[in-house]
Amino acid sequence: VRSSAASDVYKRQGVDNGMSVTVYGHMVNHPSYGEQFRAETIEARLPEDRTAILSYLSSGVLPYIGPSTAKKIVAKFGDDTLTVIAETPQRLCELKGITEQKAAIISNEFRRMYGVREVVAWFARYGMTAQQAVTCYRALGPHTVEALTQNPYLLCGDPLQLKFGQVDTIAAALQFETGCRLRVAAGLLYALRHNAGTGHTCLCLLYTSDAADDLT
Repeated sequence: VRSSAASDVYKRQGVDNGMSVTVYGHMVNHPSYGEQFRAETIEARLPEDRTAILSYLSSGVLPYIGPSTAKKIVAKFGDDTLTVIAETPQRLCELKGITEQKAAIISNEFRRMYGVREVVAWFARYGMTAQQAVTCYRALGPHTVEALTQNPYLLCGDPLQLKFGQVDTIAAALQFETGCRLRVAAGLLYALRHNAGTGHTCLCLLYTSDAADDLT
């Protein structure tokens, strides 16, 4: 891919050795180089088989793991290597040279890196930017995708404060019903926040209900 847009997206999402990518975009005609593919979104996926996992770990992407240690880890845990690192890092101590402290640091860094990528991919799916994803990840932490999948209306609040209509579209895609309590509560809070921003210090119940109804 010769498009500079593609390389920029690669850098933002952080594609490492062994990872697979799915590229979304369209064909364009460059005045000097002719037909090119311009990438708009790139989804990076973690390696799944032994060869890809070995390449990924050997690249030095995680602390305390170089090519030699990577071979030992993959030889012992195989296709389950990344699951072990993420969920049961104490098992890494079965290998000589990896202490409990090192195992914890390896696992924490892996979960941090994977968490950010997962959030960026989730946000991109609904037309939002990588910067918005990172901002939200900093506020909600490693369970960001889980939290937003369970309640997308959190996006109406801090730190992003997205418009209710935009979030409602995401919720509809996630098959939330129009009469669900999360939606009603989010509509009321959005109406209150909007009016607070225009200088109101209180609102009558009837006005608030009408304002929330207008959102639906």
